[in-house]
Amino acid sequence: MRALVTLSLSESKRLIAKGVASLTTVQNALKNGIIALACCTTNAFILEELTGKEVENKGRYSCGVLTSVGPCLNAYATSGDYRPVILVKGQLQTIEPGKNLFSIMDKMDNDDVVIKSGNVLDPEGRAAVMVGDLLGGEIGQILPAILTRGISLIVPMTMGKTIPISIDKAISECGVFRIDKATGMRVGLLPLPGLVFTERDAIKELTGAEAVPIAAGSSDGEIATTLVIKGSKKEVEEAWNIVNNIKGEHRIRVERMRCKNCFVGESSCQFFGADNLKLPKWMQ
Repeated sequence: MRALVTLSLSESKRLIAKGVASLTTVQNALKNGIIALACCTTNAFILEELTGKEVENKGRYSCGVLTSVGPCLNAYATSGDYRPVILVKGQLQTIEPGKNLFSIMDKMDNDDVVIKSGNVLDPEGRAAVMVGDLLGGEIGQILPAILTRGISLIVPMTMGKTIPISIDKAISECGVFRIDKATGMRVGLLPLPGLVFTERDAIKELTGAEAVPIAAGSSDGEIATTLVIKGSKKEVEEAWNIVNNIKGEHRIRVERMRCKNCFVGESSCQFFGADNLKLPKWMQ
């Protein structure tokens, strides 16, 4: 049996969140260990699936954002909404102000999980995240501890973020000091050497069916991914019901930080410190 389904970006993230939440590794950490949720919008969906509690304005749960302007900081990056959270044996805890997930790495081991989404996915299924911070940002600080301690890193990624070249090639072409001009922040790419988990993986995890991507893109301003789901009648019907239950997921709204409020520094963005009267029209 086969079914054709199309998912908006928000619907894809909801599907992926359901799949990630059902993983044995994640369920074990939820009951007995620590789950660290780095700041990214996909993790707002995952947090809801793990706790059963709504996260208001999921667009606030991120640091960097990729908008039509270009790479930028979230307008709420300096507010309390930006603070990452952890689940300790299922109990929600918020990282204290001024600190990030690095502050709890010494409490984590191979039974624990870090979840962090990226910005790009290559044809071989490898992921990377854009970083404008000159010291690598939060993920750059915690990645050595993740690898050294054997902590499970899960990388939820929608297939709509797939690029047609290898991550290695993409990494070699960018970097804050390698880029001369940029619409938005200059960035580098940091590889995410964890378990990449896409819509295909979610369908397989939740139903046992196979999902084959056949199209991506949209005419209404949001990434959309079209899949053919195939398998037994029971598997496909189950997948069909899951997809239809998440159809209509609210679109994620993100707001970039205004240049006059930004703190990244001129080495990362050529518009740093400018007020709106001095900015190009497209940045105002």
